[in-house]
Amino acid sequence: MSILLIMITMIVGIVSVDNSFRQLNKIDDNMALGYCKITKSLYEIHVCGEKLYIDEKKVKDKYISIKNNIDIFIRDVQNKNDFFHK
Repeated sequence: MSILLIMITMIVGIVSVDNSFRQLNKIDDNMALGYCKITKSLYEIHVCGEKLYIDEKKVKDKYISIKNNIDIFIRDVQNKNDFFHK
């Protein structure tokens, strides 16, 4: 629990110091941590000054694909357990 609290405090500290520094020097570019929505499904994520672009539709498609594979795996394991217990 304390590690989680320390991590949250550290992230909040980094974001607040970065925002203060950027406001003080009137810098609008390259946040340390943050995100902004560009279009309906495209997000721009800032991590350590780098910009990452993420398409929400692709993330949802990948999530559904992984979830389906896990469901199939769980079903296969349950069927094999039923087979071995009989």
